[in-house]
This record gives sequence, structure tokens and C-alpha cells, in this order.
Amino acid sequence: MKNRNLLLLNLGICIGTFLLNQAVFAQENPKEVTLTGTIDATAFDNTGTVIQIALSVEEQVNESDVEFVNYIIVNDNKGKELFHLIGKTVRITGKLSTDKQNNTYITVKEYKVINQPS
Repeated sequence: MKNRNLLLLNLGICIGTFLLNQAVFAQENPKEVTLTGTIDATAFDNTGTVIQIALSVEEQVNESDVEFVNYIIVNDNKGKELFHLIGKTVRITGKLSTDKQNNTYITVKEYKVINQPS
């Protein structure tokens, strides 16, 4: 009886986890967001050419701590326009998606370079 209850509990946990993952990863209409951060190079080919960029956004963790979150920029036509903006502060509007490894991507709808005071 005890083994049966453990089996049912484990089965319930597995089914619940599966359903939760489906809800998170299968968003048919992801919400549009606007984020401001710095464009960073995040991956290079074997010759040193940048092949992936991300928007690095400072997010408040608590009253005294911040962390930087990278939103990988989808490498479509609009995303490729941002490769020449590495190191610049940019405001991006787009849709977020997450892969199975919990990498977060942003598909760029529009962007604007933000002038920083020098």
C-alpha cells in the first residue's frame, strides 16, 4: 500500500510538471515587452566573428542587489540590424520566448538607440 501511494504521488508530480511546462513553453501569443539594456556579443565563430548577441538588462533582485539578465536576440532580419550596436544602450520592443534550456529570446519588433550622457 505504501509503495502504491508513493507511485501515485510520483505520477501526480510528473503529470503536474508536464502540464506546467506545457503552459510555459506553449504560449501561442507571447506578450509584447519593452526592455532597455546594453547589446553584448555572446557567441563567436572560430574566427572570432560575432554570431550571437543579447540584450543585457539590469534587474533589481532586492533592495541592495541587482543582476544582469541576458535576452538572446533572435537572429532574424530585424535582429541582425542590432549587430552593429554592440556596446550601445538600446530600448527593444518585441516578444519573449524560452527554450527547453531556459534561455530567453527576444524577437525584435522595433528598437531605439538610447543616448547616454557622457
